[in-house]
Amino acid sequence: MFILEKFLRLPVLGIVRGEDNFPMEDAFNVAVEAGLKHIEIALNTPNAFEHLEKMHAKFSKFLCIGVGTVLSVDDCKKVIDTGAQYIVTPSYMPELIDYCREKNTGIFAGALTPTEVFNAWERGADMIKVFPSFSCGGPEYFKALNGPFNQIKFLAVGGIRLNNIKDYFKAGASGVAFGSSIFKKEYIRQKDFNLIKDGIVSFVEEVMKFV
Repeated sequence: MFILEKFLRLPVLGIVRGEDNFPMEDAFNVAVEAGLKHIEIALNTPNAFEHLEKMHAKFSKFLCIGVGTVLSVDDCKKVIDTGAQYIVTPSYMPELIDYCREKNTGIFAGALTPTEVFNAWERGADMIKVFPSFSCGGPEYFKALNGPFNQIKFLAVGGIRLNNIKDYFKAGASGVAFGSSIFKKEYIRQKDFNLIKDGIVSFVEEVMKFV
């Protein structure tokens, strides 16, 4: 079961969005070794349901595993039934929030505008995923949102790098996420998992400064 308080103890989410023949187990192994606690499998990854089932069976004792890029209630139901402990959406979809609340499943609901942010929070989202963070004003946009919505927990997604984590937390973000900036395609193709591990360790260590 997803517990928001547990996520906020180490508020960093790793996002895995793979290609064909993606070495999911290797990626999860280095995530565990690096100290990551929450990871998301993007649903538009080839064989995502199969990956989820296998990773849940092997890693659920070490990682809280969620599924992102969920776009319909049908897919939401399938991934929860397969083992997803929380759902991540790219945009505001009230029907998915309602379904997750009904199933007692965590949800990071995507939102961008102040209206979407407020509606998603009021509807019952655990956190609001502001996406894409980098192209909507970055930390300055979080600072603006935090004015009227300082009671809302924001997750910054999109363009988060080691050198700007501090700026997002200072601006009002409660958590951050990384994806291809750490799970680099060239590292994956070359099976250079030590570099991925080093990247996750550095990211986690930086986030811990603001918890």
